[in-house]
Amino acid sequence: MNTNLDRRNVTIADRRTSLSLETEIWDALAEICRREGLNLHQLCSMIDERRTGASRTSAVRSFSVTYFRMAATDDGHDQAGHGRMAGEMLEIGLPGRMAVTSLKRPDRIDLRRTVA
Repeated sequence: MNTNLDRRNVTIADRRTSLSLETEIWDALAEICRREGLNLHQLCSMIDERRTGASRTSAVRSFSVTYFRMAATDDGHDQAGHGRMAGEMLEIGLPGRMAVTSLKRPDRIDLRRTVA
């Protein structure tokens, strides 16, 4: 498998650094930023603040997969307003973490505690 990495500069915690990620991961991060009303630097800083033991690039990849996996669950569909519990509160469980999200903003997931 031939993987092409794209190196881009980001500012994490007021320090400029670079990340080498697949184009699909950069696209996923752009979509997450659009949905959550963040810029790339804010999102990467938030991920970096919460990572434990993993490299930055690994934490970013894991976060993007976890974000979209959450959206693909039955609960994620409920949160988006087209599932069986539309209009209620949703608790999203992650390994060792819990995020509570209001369904009043179905396009947003509480990112404060969704990083492994």
